[in-house]
Amino acid sequence: MMKVGGLCLRAIVVAGLAASTAACEWLSLTPKRQAPLAAAAQQAAAERLASAFAGACLSEPDPTAATQALRAAGWPAFNTVWREPASVFYAAPPSPAGLFVIGDKPWGNVAGARQITCVGHYPAETAAPMVAAIAKRWGPGRDGAGPYAGAQVWTFRAKAGVLTPAASTRGVAPAEAAHFAPDEAHVFIQVIYNKPLGDVASLIAVSRPDR
Repeated sequence: MMKVGGLCLRAIVVAGLAASTAACEWLSLTPKRQAPLAAAAQQAAAERLASAFAGACLSEPDPTAATQALRAAGWPAFNTVWREPASVFYAAPPSPAGLFVIGDKPWGNVAGARQITCVGHYPAETAAPMVAAIAKRWGPGRDGAGPYAGAQVWTFRAKAGVLTPAASTRGVAPAEAAHFAPDEAHVFIQVIYNKPLGDVASLIAVSRPDR
Protein backbone atom coordinates (compact mmCIF):
# COMPACT_ATOMS: atom_id res chain seq x y z
CA MET A 1 0.00 0.00 0.00
CA MET A 2 1.51 3.28 -1.12
CA LYS A 3 0.68 6.49 0.73
CA VAL A 4 1.52 10.20 0.80
CA GLY A 5 1.90 10.87 -2.90
CA GLY A 6 3.56 7.52 -3.47
CA LEU A 7 6.55 8.37 -1.28
CA CYS A 8 5.58 6.50 1.90
CA LEU A 9 5.29 2.73 1.60
CA ARG A 10 3.39 0.83 4.22
CA ALA A 11 5.95 -1.82 4.99
CA ILE A 12 5.11 -2.77 8.55
CA VAL A 13 5.31 -6.56 8.71
CA VAL A 14 3.88 -7.92 11.96
CA ALA A 15 2.57 -11.27 13.24
CA GLY A 16 6.02 -12.80 13.40
CA LEU A 17 8.05 -10.72 10.98
CA ALA A 18 9.31 -7.19 11.60
CA ALA A 19 9.20 -3.50 10.85
CA SER A 20 10.44 -1.68 7.82
CA THR A 21 12.65 1.35 7.97
CA ALA A 22 10.88 4.38 9.40
CA ALA A 23 9.57 7.87 8.82
CA CYS A 24 8.60 9.06 5.38
CA GLU A 25 12.20 9.89 4.55
CA TRP A 26 13.34 6.37 5.46
CA LEU A 27 10.34 4.84 3.66
CA SER A 28 11.05 6.79 0.49
CA LEU A 29 11.88 5.04 -2.75
CA THR A 30 15.52 6.12 -2.36
CA PRO A 31 16.30 5.77 1.37
CA LYS A 32 19.62 7.14 2.58
CA ARG A 33 21.84 6.09 5.44
CA GLN A 34 21.32 8.32 8.47
CA ALA A 35 24.10 9.80 10.61
CA PRO A 36 24.13 7.94 13.95
CA LEU A 37 22.95 9.67 17.11
CA ALA A 38 25.47 10.44 19.81
CA ALA A 39 25.87 7.67 22.38
CA ALA A 40 23.82 9.48 25.04
CA ALA A 41 21.03 10.17 22.55
CA GLN A 42 20.97 6.52 21.52
CA GLN A 43 20.50 5.52 25.15
CA ALA A 44 17.74 8.09 25.55
CA ALA A 45 16.00 6.95 22.36
CA ALA A 46 16.12 3.30 23.42
CA GLU A 47 14.80 4.01 26.91
CA ARG A 48 12.03 6.22 25.61
CA LEU A 49 10.85 3.64 23.10
CA ALA A 50 11.00 0.79 25.61
CA SER A 51 8.95 2.85 28.06
CA ALA A 52 6.36 3.55 25.37
CA PHE A 53 6.22 -0.15 24.48
CA ALA A 54 5.77 -1.15 28.13
CA GLY A 55 3.18 1.58 28.66
CA ALA A 56 0.45 2.73 26.27
CA CYS A 57 1.51 0.47 23.39
CA LEU A 58 1.03 -2.61 25.55
CA SER A 59 -2.00 -1.62 27.58
CA GLU A 60 -4.14 0.47 25.21
CA PRO A 61 -6.03 -1.42 22.45
CA ASP A 62 -7.20 1.77 20.73
CA PRO A 63 -4.47 3.50 18.65
CA THR A 64 -5.91 7.00 19.04
CA ALA A 65 -6.09 6.61 22.81
CA ALA A 66 -2.55 5.24 22.76
CA THR A 67 -1.25 8.36 21.01
CA GLN A 68 -3.04 10.54 23.55
CA ALA A 69 -1.39 8.64 26.41
CA LEU A 70 1.98 8.89 24.68
CA ARG A 71 1.51 12.64 24.25
CA ALA A 72 0.78 12.91 27.97
CA ALA A 73 4.05 11.04 28.58
CA GLY A 74 5.99 13.67 26.63
CA TRP A 75 6.00 12.45 23.02
CA PRO A 76 5.51 15.15 20.36
CA ALA A 77 2.29 15.47 18.39
CA PHE A 78 1.43 12.56 16.13
CA ASN A 79 0.64 13.22 12.47
CA THR A 80 -1.98 11.10 10.73
CA VAL A 81 -0.26 9.29 7.86
CA TRP A 82 -3.54 7.67 6.88
CA ARG A 83 -6.93 6.85 8.32
CA GLU A 84 -9.05 4.16 6.72
CA PRO A 85 -12.11 2.26 7.91
CA ALA A 86 -10.01 -0.70 9.06
CA SER A 87 -6.61 0.91 9.61
CA VAL A 88 -5.02 4.03 11.07
CA PHE A 89 -1.37 5.07 11.03
CA TYR A 90 0.04 7.83 13.27
CA ALA A 91 3.65 9.03 13.25
CA ALA A 92 5.57 11.17 15.74
CA PRO A 93 8.78 12.86 14.55
CA PRO A 94 12.16 11.88 16.04
CA SER A 95 12.71 13.13 19.59
CA PRO A 96 15.36 11.57 19.38
CA ALA A 97 13.51 8.40 18.28
CA GLY A 98 10.62 8.40 15.86
CA LEU A 99 7.50 6.43 16.75
CA PHE A 100 4.69 4.98 14.66
CA VAL A 101 1.37 3.77 16.06
CA ILE A 102 -0.68 1.56 13.73
CA GLY A 103 -4.08 0.13 14.52
CA ASP A 104 -5.91 -2.52 12.50
CA LYS A 105 -9.54 -3.40 13.21
CA PRO A 106 -10.52 -5.87 11.94
CA TRP A 107 -6.99 -7.20 11.72
CA GLY A 108 -6.22 -9.22 8.61
CA ASN A 109 -9.85 -8.90 7.50
CA VAL A 110 -10.80 -11.29 10.30
CA ALA A 111 -13.88 -10.16 12.18
CA GLY A 112 -13.22 -10.37 15.89
CA ALA A 113 -9.47 -9.71 15.70
CA ARG A 114 -7.64 -6.43 16.24
CA GLN A 115 -4.01 -5.43 16.54
CA ILE A 116 -2.08 -2.36 17.64
CA THR A 117 1.56 -2.00 16.62
CA CYS A 118 4.10 0.57 17.80
CA VAL A 119 7.25 0.90 15.71
CA GLY A 120 10.29 2.90 16.78
CA HIS A 121 13.33 4.02 14.78
CA TYR A 122 16.53 5.91 15.37
CA PRO A 123 19.91 6.01 13.60
CA ALA A 124 22.82 4.27 15.28
CA GLU A 125 25.81 2.01 14.70
CA THR A 126 24.38 -0.82 16.80
CA ALA A 127 21.08 -1.99 18.27
CA ALA A 128 22.69 -2.91 21.60
CA PRO A 129 21.12 -0.05 23.64
CA MET A 130 17.65 -0.88 22.28
CA VAL A 131 18.06 -4.59 23.01
CA ALA A 132 19.27 -3.76 26.53
CA ALA A 133 16.34 -1.41 27.17
CA ILE A 134 13.85 -4.12 26.15
CA ALA A 135 15.71 -6.81 28.12
CA LYS A 136 15.63 -4.64 31.24
CA ARG A 137 11.85 -4.82 31.15
CA TRP A 138 11.20 -8.27 29.67
CA GLY A 139 14.34 -10.33 30.13
CA PRO A 140 16.73 -11.66 27.47
CA GLY A 141 15.50 -11.92 23.91
CA ARG A 142 15.90 -14.81 21.48
CA ASP A 143 17.16 -15.01 17.93
CA GLY A 144 14.27 -14.25 15.62
CA ALA A 145 13.08 -16.52 12.84
CA GLY A 146 12.82 -15.04 9.38
CA PRO A 147 14.94 -12.92 7.05
CA TYR A 148 16.38 -10.42 9.57
CA ALA A 149 19.85 -11.59 10.61
CA GLY A 150 20.62 -10.84 14.23
CA ALA A 151 17.07 -9.81 15.10
CA GLN A 152 16.06 -10.29 18.74
CA VAL A 153 12.49 -11.21 19.64
CA TRP A 154 10.33 -11.55 22.75
CA THR A 155 6.90 -13.23 22.72
CA PHE A 156 4.31 -13.43 25.47
CA ARG A 157 0.77 -14.55 26.10
CA ALA A 158 -1.09 -12.00 28.19
CA LYS A 159 -3.95 -12.98 30.52
CA ALA A 160 -5.64 -10.34 32.65
CA GLY A 161 -2.59 -8.13 32.18
CA VAL A 162 -0.08 -10.80 33.28
CA LEU A 163 2.56 -11.73 30.69
CA THR A 164 3.77 -15.32 30.34
CA PRO A 165 6.65 -16.09 27.94
CA ALA A 166 5.52 -17.94 24.80
CA ALA A 167 7.52 -20.68 23.09
CA SER A 168 7.18 -19.35 19.54
CA THR A 169 9.44 -16.66 18.12
CA ARG A 170 6.65 -15.49 15.82
CA GLY A 171 3.37 -13.67 16.23
CA VAL A 172 -0.09 -15.17 15.93
CA ALA A 173 -2.50 -15.25 13.02
CA PRO A 174 -5.60 -13.03 13.12
CA ALA A 175 -7.88 -16.07 13.25
CA GLU A 176 -6.12 -17.27 16.41
CA ALA A 177 -6.39 -13.87 18.10
CA ALA A 178 -10.09 -13.77 17.30
CA HIS A 179 -10.60 -16.83 19.50
CA PHE A 180 -8.77 -15.48 22.54
CA ALA A 181 -10.75 -14.82 25.69
CA PRO A 182 -11.68 -11.13 26.14
CA ASP A 183 -8.83 -10.60 28.64
CA GLU A 184 -6.19 -12.41 26.54
CA ALA A 185 -3.66 -11.08 24.04
CA HIS A 186 -0.47 -12.06 22.27
CA VAL A 187 2.56 -9.76 22.53
CA PHE A 188 5.37 -9.81 19.97
CA ILE A 189 8.45 -7.59 20.38
CA GLN A 190 11.33 -7.34 17.94
CA VAL A 191 14.55 -5.34 17.55
CA ILE A 192 16.38 -5.25 14.22
CA TYR A 193 19.47 -3.42 13.04
CA ASN A 194 19.37 -2.39 9.37
CA LYS A 195 23.06 -1.91 8.67
CA PRO A 196 22.77 -0.38 5.16
CA LEU A 197 20.57 2.40 6.55
CA GLY A 198 22.18 2.60 9.99
CA ASP A 199 18.69 2.22 11.45
CA VAL A 200 17.59 0.57 14.69
CA ALA A 201 14.02 -0.65 14.18
CA SER A 202 11.96 -1.96 17.08
CA LEU A 203 8.33 -2.88 17.44
CA ILE A 204 5.69 -4.23 19.75
CA ALA A 205 2.59 -5.82 18.22
CA VAL A 206 -0.30 -6.68 20.53
CA SER A 207 -2.98 -8.95 19.03
CA ARG A 208 -6.36 -9.15 20.77
CA PRO A 209 -9.90 -10.29 20.25
CA ASP A 210 -12.24 -7.49 19.28
CA ARG A 211 -14.97 -7.96 21.85
